[in-house]
Amino acid sequence: MSKSEEFHWRGGDVLKEKEYIDAEYKKSITEYRKNLMIKNSLEKELEAATADLEEKQGYSNALQSFMNGTEQGGKEYELKQKLDQIHSEIQQKSAELATMSECQNPAAVAALSKENATLLIEGQRNAKLIANSDAQTDTIIRQLAACTISDPYQYACQLDISMIRESRHKTVLRQLVSSLKGSFDMSQKIMPSKTDYSQKLRDHFTDSITLKAAMKDAHFNYRYDVEDHNMHIKALISHIDELNSRLEDLKLQDYVISIDELNQQFQPKKPTEATSEEVEERRNNKKERHENLLQEDKKRQADAENAAKREKREADRKRREELKQAEEKREEERRKDLEKYQARKRAEEEHQRKLKLSGPFGQKKKPSTTENKSTKITPSTTIKEKVEEFVDDENENNEEDKPKEEKTENVDDGDDAQVEIGSESDE
Repeated sequence: MSKSEEFHWRGGDVLKEKEYIDAEYKKSITEYRKNLMIKNSLEKELEAATADLEEKQGYSNALQSFMNGTEQGGKEYELKQKLDQIHSEIQQKSAELATMSECQNPAAVAALSKENATLLIEGQRNAKLIANSDAQTDTIIRQLAACTISDPYQYACQLDISMIRESRHKTVLRQLVSSLKGSFDMSQKIMPSKTDYSQKLRDHFTDSITLKAAMKDAHFNYRYDVEDHNMHIKALISHIDELNSRLEDLKLQDYVISIDELNQQFQPKKPTEATSEEVEERRNNKKERHENLLQEDKKRQADAENAAKREKREADRKRREELKQAEEKREEERRKDLEKYQARKRAEEEHQRKLKLSGPFGQKKKPSTTENKSTKITPSTTIKEKVEEFVDDENENNEEDKPKEEKTENVDDGDDAQVEIGSESDE
């Protein structure tokens, strides 16, 4: 290998130059390949020697079997086996002796002694740290156990369970409200009627809707109460498991409760896979239950409509009866008014007749046929016509009361004058 030119001005270190490193690399590759060839040749020699040994061993075994286990052949074989064993032990002891010889070196002994002293000090320090750590661990375990059984921690656990339950309920209710709003938005808007009959129907169906809402609310509570109950039991079992961990930390294994037994006793069992017949039966039962509910709903609606119709007919009948009673009452009042009118009319006619028949000397005139006539009421005259006649007469009387009185006075004066003239003629 040619010597590479040195470039001291690059870095001042010959061993770090690229040319030197490349040359050393090539030299190492060459040595590696040479040693690899030597290794391969030695392996071949070892394989040949091993094959020769196995062959000789086979011959020895065959010879031993041929000699049919004679005493001399058996001894030779045993000695050979012992020789191999002793040879391997010698090699092992030689290796141990070499190691011990190296350790007997004063420099090695001094280094080992120094290392031993360092490790002793480090071991003492670590032992002290471990003792302190154990004490701190015991303190932490007691504090953790005290925190686990404290009232604030218990309240926090219950609050966590309640928060999870309320959050789940809120999510479910939000989904239900969204679906209900979507159905309302897609449905056609209907303007409600404002009649009394429609108002009664709305009132009746409002009660039915209230009952349906209460039923759905009860079904929702029943469904999610079961799930909430199972979730609460699971949380309690988890809390018991945590308490068991604290007891194990405190080395109180006698007070540990088996979680598997609690799960088997309180946790709901997983449903088994149903067969196709069971699935079909459940589907039929569900369909039949839905049909029954639909029929009951239709029957309830029909009953409500019939009840509303009956109420309407009853109200109409009562209204007709009230109108009839009011009409009869008005007819009775008209009859009484007519009787009063007739009595008053007779009294007035009697008074007029007395005034016409009475004279200044108590003489009575013959009543005229025209003045003595009274109003005759035929059977064909109705009460209504009589009342109308009575009202018209009352109005006329009110308008003519004063003129009639003046006329009456004039008539009386005329009669007196006639009487005086008659008396003079008699004389």
